[in-house]
Amino acid sequence: MSDAPSGEAELVQKWSEQARVPSWLTAIFEKWATERTYIHTTAMAEDQPSKVAVNYLYRAVIAKLALLQPENPQPVVKRTQYVDPGADDPRAEQWRQFLAFQERVAQSAACVLKRWAQEEHLGGLTERAVLEALVSGVIWIKSGFMEDAGRDPIGRSVRHAGARGNLLTLRRLSAEYEAGEFDKDDYRYAEMMALTDFARDMARAANPMPGDPRGALAELPDGMPAPSHLVPEPKVWRGGTVSLVDPENIRFDTQRVTAPEFLHLGRFFQERSWMTRDEAAEEFHLTDEEKKALGSPWRDIRTDQPSVGNTASDSDPADTELEDDTRDGGREVAVWERHDLELGQVCWWIQGIPRVLARRRMDATTKRGHPYQVFIPNPAPGRFFGLSDVTLARKEQDALNQALTDDYELRVASYPFYAVLAGLISPEDLDKIRRREPNAIVELTTKADDIQKALKKFDGEKYDPNLTLPAARESQRAIEMLLGLPTEAMQGTNSATRFATQSQIQSDNLSAQMGRIVRMITELQRQVYEDWTDFALACMSQDEVRAIAGPFAEWPAFDRDQIARGMTVEVVSAGTRANRRGDLEDMTNAMQVVNGMLDARAKALQQGMEFPVEDFAKRLTASLDLRTTGPMIKAIPPQVIQQAQMAQQEQAQAQIAAAQPPGAPPAGAVPA
Repeated sequence: MSDAPSGEAELVQKWSEQARVPSWLTAIFEKWATERTYIHTTAMAEDQPSKVAVNYLYRAVIAKLALLQPENPQPVVKRTQYVDPGADDPRAEQWRQFLAFQERVAQSAACVLKRWAQEEHLGGLTERAVLEALVSGVIWIKSGFMEDAGRDPIGRSVRHAGARGNLLTLRRLSAEYEAGEFDKDDYRYAEMMALTDFARDMARAANPMPGDPRGALAELPDGMPAPSHLVPEPKVWRGGTVSLVDPENIRFDTQRVTAPEFLHLGRFFQERSWMTRDEAAEEFHLTDEEKKALGSPWRDIRTDQPSVGNTASDSDPADTELEDDTRDGGREVAVWERHDLELGQVCWWIQGIPRVLARRRMDATTKRGHPYQVFIPNPAPGRFFGLSDVTLARKEQDALNQALTDDYELRVASYPFYAVLAGLISPEDLDKIRRREPNAIVELTTKADDIQKALKKFDGEKYDPNLTLPAARESQRAIEMLLGLPTEAMQGTNSATRFATQSQIQSDNLSAQMGRIVRMITELQRQVYEDWTDFALACMSQDEVRAIAGPFAEWPAFDRDQIARGMTVEVVSAGTRANRRGDLEDMTNAMQVVNGMLDARAKALQQGMEFPVEDFAKRLTASLDLRTTGPMIKAIPPQVIQQAQMAQQEQAQAQIAAAQPPGAPPAGAVPA
């Protein structure tokens, strides 16, 4: 157990100190904010030297994102391979039944995961996560599990969501009270008693018949907490959740976690979210004194009357910085959600309130013990936070902006202009001249002849695009090379031009960087699916699973840990948008090889040779991973390849001969 202080005030004070931002992180936080502003705007900030700002970097990142996104990823739950006890073992039949049951559970889990992914729009969220990671260098993804009292197990909206939610909360509080997690002095006891009165009144209003389980709840004496087994459990929607968390809102155990691969060693994670003062007061049942500790202004929800409180202050140590716990003009406060792995609890607290606002057991946990994972597309050695695409290409973007600014100024300088004596033309006449339409008659107060005589035309400077545009194009190419993105990828692909043909350097960058990040994205999605599988096995009943996966779905009622250890989750996709056309071409080439092998087999059998081409063709056509096609073809003897090519040529000549009319000369023959 942890050596944390026993008092809640000391606990909150310790957590507040752990939520402080170390000085080495403040510069990184500022960089993230600047880079987000830099790439998400088409015009640069006022302090930028460029007057013309075309954010080519943003277009490049968007194009790169389109190439990275997996095509239709699908979760696949597989049964772990165990050692076969053998047919002679007396437990062999029981073992086979267990494996068959586990296989059906895996199929049911895959159906549940697909439904949850549709509900949470996992594909779109993954795309946003990758975009944010490319911009800032890092993004956090949080997996979770929820109960929605406003929907039934199928996902349809239902009425009386508030009453159903109260029953769910009462069941949870009653179970925690029976387990000794809080006593009568805790704020949760008062909430439990209020919900008990609500449930008892609702049961009495139903006038239950003899034998109705609600009868025992209706007869419950006043002032007695409701036992958890008497509280009816409403059938609600239970499902997985996934959300993105900006890196500025995450605090972790920096003493133990020094690199992303050491996240499992951390003792705690703290996530900051924002609530209005009214929302925080209602959510956590704050007293008047605690409302005042939130600062000013706040509004009493019960009376709808404004009040004034005192803003809590805290001294900053020399080596850390305490962020402001309010934003949006003080109308929102920072609410911290702490996942304490040593205590096995999720706690909520707010700075300035010396108590834990809410506690909850970690009933559903991941294999990591916490719900967070980090995505870093460009990791840098020796740094926890990786480099962003903005950091890698920002200097070239500034150079591009400057080149376009110079080109704009040269173009303006090349335009001719007219000079006239000051005061000769009135401001009204000048405005009429500027706003005139083509072939319009303009009435002026000054004589037209006087204006024509006084006007003098000046030719502009000679415009030479070679002074600026080559530098702009060079900056564009540099941005593409830094991102591993060829020009063809920005313009689209076709059958004649593949996107990785501009240069060997760009081709290498594309295949290396894109392939690595695509694998990271697939692993990110796989990790979310694996977390959801753990949540489903821990919290879902068989009826709830069958409501999603159908009446024949199987789900374990006991020994779920054994089932969870016996299943693995994978993500299978049809490639990415970038290589989908390439996959089709590879498949076409592979099928041609297969047809040639079959023809070669017929030739080999006629000559008495052994040629196991059927096994090769079966493995080739059944394989979903086309990357194995190359090694398999290379393993074929050269003479067999030659026979296949000769068979294809003979077959083509036979088709040409069959298509010619009788008496026609052979194809390719020279007429006499």
